Amino acid sequence: MSCDKPARKGNRGSRMKITGELFMSIWNLGTRGATPALRRQIQLTNLVALAAAWFVALYAAIYARLGQAFLAVAWFCAACCINYVLVLLLNHWRRHAWARNQLIYSTWTLFIVVAGLTGGDSGMHVYFFSLMALIAFLAEHLRIGWYVFQCVAIGVLFTLCQLAFPSSAVPTPLPERWSHALFVANAIGAMMSTGLFLFLFRVSLDQSERELITHNAYLQGLSNIDPLTDLPNRRALDVALHREWGRLSRREWTLTVMMCDIDFFKKYND
Repeated sequence: MSCDKPARKGNRGSRMKITGELFMSIWNLGTRGATPALRRQIQLTNLVALAAAWFVALYAAIYARLGQAFLAVAWFCAACCINYVLVLLLNHWRRHAWARNQLIYSTWTLFIVVAGLTGGDSGMHVYFFSLMALIAFLAEHLRIGWYVFQCVAIGVLFTLCQLAFPSSAVPTPLPERWSHALFVANAIGAMMSTGLFLFLFRVSLDQSERELITHNAYLQGLSNIDPLTDLPNRRALDVALHREWGRLSRREWTLTVMMCDIDFFKKYND
C-alpha cells in the first residue's frame, strides 16, 4: 500500500503536467511570430473558444438528458462546439480576424437560438455580459466605432433574448425547476469565466511588460556601451554628468572631472 501511494501521486502529477502542456499549446496556437498586441488577441480568442466549447458541450449533454423534445437544442449546441474548434483552427492558419469574428458572431447566434428554442428563463444569454467585457481585448487595434457597435448590439440582443422569448411562446420551454437552476448556473458561470479570462489576460500583460523592460534594458546597454572597447561611450558620459551635476548641486558640492589620453591607442583600435 505504501508503495502504491507514491506511484499514484506520480501518475497524477504526470497527468496534470500533460494537461497543463496541452492547455498552453492550445492557448498559444497561432502566436508564433506575432507582435505582443496580436499575441494577446490570439491567446484570448483561443481561451474563450476553448472554454466556450467545453461549456457548450456540457449544455448539449444536459439538453440531451432532458428528453426527446430537447434533442434539437442538444444537436445545435454540439454543432456550436465544432464551430468553436474551427476558431482555434483559424488562428492556427493565421486567419486571426476571421477567428475573432467567427467567435463573436457564432456566440451571438448560439445565445439567440437557445433562447428562441427554450426561452429566456434559462439565462444562457447572461454570457453576453462576459462577451461585452472581453470584446475590447479581442482586436489587435481597437476602433471605437467597431467597439461601440458591438456593445450596442450586445445590449439589444440581450434585451431581445430576455423579453422576446418568454416560456409560453417558445417551442420547447424548460421545466420550471430546470430553468431556475440553469439561470443560477449561467449567472455564476458568467461571473467566474469573466474573472478567469481577465486574470489570465493580466498574466499575459505582465509577461509582455517584463519582456518590454528586458528589451529596453538591452537597448539601453547597446546605446551606452562602445562595441569596440566594451567601455561606456560619450552618451553614457553625458548621462553620468547630468546625473552627478544634479545630485551635487543639491548638496552644493563640487564636481571634478578627470580626462585621460591613451598614447598609441591606434594599436588597441586595430
